[in-house]
Amino acid sequence: MINKFVEWRRDGRILTQTKIFCAKTYWQRMRGLLARATPDSGEALSISPCSGVHTFFMRYSLDVVYLNRQGRIVKIVPYLKPWRASQCFGARTVLEFRAGEVARIGLQLGDLCVDGC
Repeated sequence: MINKFVEWRRDGRILTQTKIFCAKTYWQRMRGLLARATPDSGEALSISPCSGVHTFFMRYSLDVVYLNRQGRIVKIVPYLKPWRASQCFGARTVLEFRAGEVARIGLQLGDLCVDGC
């Protein structure tokens, strides 16, 4: 998987940076975070193209952020528990964070992810 940093912007201001791991291949997208440790603070898994995720067989909750083609946040699902599913029509990319991370860094609908996968 490709590792890189992305910036989060609101109203032209940089809010924070996140280290992301880009799941690009079919198998990387299918596996997601299954059988992996919880992402560290300031990290996320980016799955693209993707408009829906599940937490079947997961041992922990996730914060899920959906981005459109322009990289704007169009939906946030905090604390998605194990054995659940979530979808967002129109999303192009999904970011999976450790539960509580999105609130900690202050992301909101409409924020822009710059230099994503």
